[in-house]
Amino acid sequence: MKSTDVLADQLDEREINGVNIRKGSVGAFLGNAAIWLDGSTSDTKRIIAESDLIELIPAMQALSVFEIFNIKNAELEQLINAHLACEA
Repeated sequence: MKSTDVLADQLDEREINGVNIRKGSVGAFLGNAAIWLDGSTSDTKRIIAESDLIELIPAMQALSVFEIFNIKNAELEQLINAHLACEA
């Protein structure tokens, strides 16, 4: 499977399992996780990254990211699991 099989070049978003997923969602999730985990990140930037992470959880769930990959950082795993539990 190639990336264009999931989302054609001319498209910016796709609905999967009832969730609208934009191109770049996985990259944004990973980028925000890196910012959130970086100990030198300011409190303001960490709060923004956390908010953005939480907003992207449904997309990551629709893509089965959490079923395929393990979160190695316990604090990040706890944040994600807390929001997954709220959606259940």
